[in-house]
Amino acid sequence: MQQLAFPPSHRLANSSDFDRVFSHATYRVGNAVVLILALENGLGHNRLGLVVSKKKVPSAVARNQVKRVIRDSFRKHPCIAQGLDMVVLMRGQFKSKSDLRESLANGLGRLAGKVAKKVHEEAKT
Repeated sequence: MQQLAFPPSHRLANSSDFDRVFSHATYRVGNAVVLILALENGLGHNRLGLVVSKKKVPSAVARNQVKRVIRDSFRKHPCIAQGLDMVVLMRGQFKSKSDLRESLANGLGRLAGKVAKKVHEEAKT
């Protein structure tokens, strides 16, 4: 199976991008496993930043696997409005990769709902 590309233009690359999302996030969704912060970027495509600390995921191998799962979930949820900078933070432990995927799908779905609601409200006014 061919994997979709995840180009550098779809990544948050420097600390100023992360700081902007942390300080001005307009959307915030989370659960026991992940927290997703998002902010409009005006670029026309989404960008993703990951925060997976050693404290939450001690093994380097596991951290890399978590990052792969998050990137894959990000690619598979194009229903989210385009033009968002998103930061995904690991909050707690997860039992398996499928548990992590489920938590991400839930969070991204809730985020898509919040974005759609805001767009709908702005269209009314």
